[in-house]
Parts: sequence; C-alpha cells; structure tokens
Amino acid sequence: MLKWFNIEKGKHTTKNYTVWVDTNKDNMPTEYEMYSYNTLVIKGALDSLEIMGLYSMTTRRHIRWFVDEHADTRENIPFELVKMVVAHKNYRLDIMHGCVWDITTGEIIAEGH
Repeated sequence: MLKWFNIEKGKHTTKNYTVWVDTNKDNMPTEYEMYSYNTLVIKGALDSLEIMGLYSMTTRRHIRWFVDEHADTRENIPFELVKMVVAHKNYRLDIMHGCVWDITTGEIIAEGH
C-alpha cells in the first residue's frame, strides 16, 4: 500500500497530513483514501468520491487541498459541493468534471460552474 505524504510534494505542507493512500494494486481506475491525521475522510475514485465528514477546520483545509491537487477542471470546485456530499450519503463528488451526483439515480445534482 503506497502512502504519499503531502510534505514530499511541497504544495501544501503540514507534518501530520497524509494526502492519499493508493488502495488499488491492479492498475485499474485508481481509488484513493485521504486521511486527515488518523481519520479516513475521503475514499473512492476521482469521479466518485465519498466524503465522510468535515470534522475540524484543519480537516476542511486538507479536503480543500486534496480537491485542488486532483481536480481536472480549470476552475476551483466550490466547497459547497463538498458540504453537499457530506450531508447526503448517496451523493458523490466528481472532481474530474466538477459536479455532485447521486449514486442511486445517476442524476447530476449540482455543478461547480
């Protein structure tokens, strides 16, 4: 299991911040786990991220950094989309397309434009 610490990348640096853990060992679409300190906060593929909670201001910063590092859109993804995913267990954040979608219906709920 590969752990990548943000301090090694140098864009956002805190000593207790693990940006992601690569949980997919088969070279299939990569799945991520992001930990803030020892708490699992984000898991899933970049087009279907489950966000467990916001917890603290530090964790919110870590989530923002993760989204900024991996977003495939030219614009920043609004943090309101992250809050929406936390509030609804069936919603997932797609940071590749900048939207929130419902896993039960496949419907796009909100877009970050």
